[in-house]
Amino acid sequence: MNKIALIQITIIIIILILTLRVLRLSKTLKYSERIAKYTVNKNKKESLSLGDKLLNVYINFQNSIVNILQKSVYFKNKAIKYERYSYIDSPLKLIANKFLISFSLGVVYILSSFINLKFDIFILLLVMVIGYFIYNIYLIIDEKKRNKNIQNDLSKAIIIMNNAFKSGYNITQAIDFVSKDLNGPISEEFKKISSDLKYGLEIKDVFARFYSRVRIEDALILTSSLSLLNITGGNLIGIFSSIEKSFTNRKRLRDELNAMTSSSKLVFYILLIMPFIIISMLLFLNPEYYSPIVHNPLGVLICILATILYISYIAIIRKILKVDA
Repeated sequence: MNKIALIQITIIIIILILTLRVLRLSKTLKYSERIAKYTVNKNKKESLSLGDKLLNVYINFQNSIVNILQKSVYFKNKAIKYERYSYIDSPLKLIANKFLISFSLGVVYILSSFINLKFDIFILLLVMVIGYFIYNIYLIIDEKKRNKNIQNDLSKAIIIMNNAFKSGYNITQAIDFVSKDLNGPISEEFKKISSDLKYGLEIKDVFARFYSRVRIEDALILTSSLSLLNITGGNLIGIFSSIEKSFTNRKRLRDELNAMTSSSKLVFYILLIMPFIIISMLLFLNPEYYSPIVHNPLGVLICILATILYISYIAIIRKILKVDA
């Protein structure tokens, strides 16, 4: 791996980071536009900064791609699977972002190829495909982080609802208390629950929709309990007191198990990145170090077997370290 290749990789990583940063800025701008009509703007003649201008250009490109995608039945059907990300404003905008990342990385590779005087269409396609699917990794990580926050706050929501029931409030009012008293993703989800109730959906259906969005085991327990309560009847305060006690014990057990496996997880993550660090160091010190392996059929077979063993190691260790509580 020569210096120009390292520069290309560095530029691609920088472009990817900047693109993800622009996506976050566009989300912030969207929220600011929602509350702009409730604020007094004293500086209407203030000119936009360079960052805002670039962001506006990005949003214009995004809207142009969305208008094209809306005419395609394929991409409309493709957008349905992204509806499970309930915090996404528009699934078609998400797909447009994926295309923009892919095109940006493709342009970076083409420009760097002019410097390197070496162009490979296969590498260009590979870079654009990676750019298209790299946003999925970001969504998966963001969704796991969001669902973890919901799982940690769900017990607080149950406590607030149970206290509201003991004070004589109904379930709709209790849900409103949760959406107002708590912050973050759990508040957003309970606002959706409150909205569904106002549209006339039954309690069991509302919480079933909640579970389909977050896919958390605690939400499944809550949904099953409310469904059983709806069929057989019973004391609402007693049911929620039992759920509150169960969630508290589960959270305590989950925290203890996480504390017990924290050192093992640290070793796992170190061993996970160690091969990449060693390979990168050897390539930096001697770019031709792996040439005998790459240009030899037996060496390629060894690389494939090593990759399979590495993936198997990740799957097995993650299964062992997974905490079910």
